[in-house]
Amino acid sequence: MSSTPIKRSSDGDGSAEKRLKTEDQEQAKPVYDLGVVLLKNNRGDVVTHVPLVNFKTYASSVVKDLKTQILGEYNLTIYTYKSGPLLINPDIRTWANWLVKRDIRTALRGELMSTYHASRALWVAQKLGDVDYQDALIDFLFVHLQNKNDPAKLDIPRFRHLMSLGWACGLHIIPEALILHHDAKAAATGHYDHETRQRVEKIAFKHFSAPDECPKDPLSLSTEEFCKTYHQHHTKDLPCYKTQKLPGTSE
Repeated sequence: MSSTPIKRSSDGDGSAEKRLKTEDQEQAKPVYDLGVVLLKNNRGDVVTHVPLVNFKTYASSVVKDLKTQILGEYNLTIYTYKSGPLLINPDIRTWANWLVKRDIRTALRGELMSTYHASRALWVAQKLGDVDYQDALIDFLFVHLQNKNDPAKLDIPRFRHLMSLGWACGLHIIPEALILHHDAKAAATGHYDHETRQRVEKIAFKHFSAPDECPKDPLSLSTEEFCKTYHQHHTKDLPCYKTQKLPGTSE
């Protein structure tokens, strides 16, 4: 039996040339930059997006973690940022609101007076590594803890409530300094947890043995001194989110 020959394409019919031409056209297409960053959760799902310029300007400490992809038939440039574990979608949306609005009150969407939401957001900022976000939240919580009638005094009930939530570690050494200068008697009588009392005792010894090394009362510091002592931007040699200055400089 004779079989019917299968017709195959050959270079003679110009198909190879057509393929090369098509590939050249694909490579020659302009690349369109959407100018946004897709913020993803730990599973890789897109949660929201922010303008690229905002991300580069206001999250400069994490820009190094941006990923770039060119997708689709239109050669779209996509920037993505994937969050680490433990962060939930609302955490990422709150951060996005901060990057766009640059206002903590707006970012927390009416949850500002909730110490829990603000202190959790500070913990999230630490996990993200965004020092501007951290500093803005430190400033908010610090103001929130001041006595409304006398800013030089601590609002003890609010402070103790914050400490009971378990998020105070985001404030670094500020809680211990506040306890030492404003609520030492309560610490001595066992009001705070054991670990907190130990840290307070440690800096209290410095108060007598090395006064210059003992943390000053945070409520007594000027804005510049507070920035230099407690803000985190200088740990990455970045300017303050408010003044755009490095501590100790005029620029």
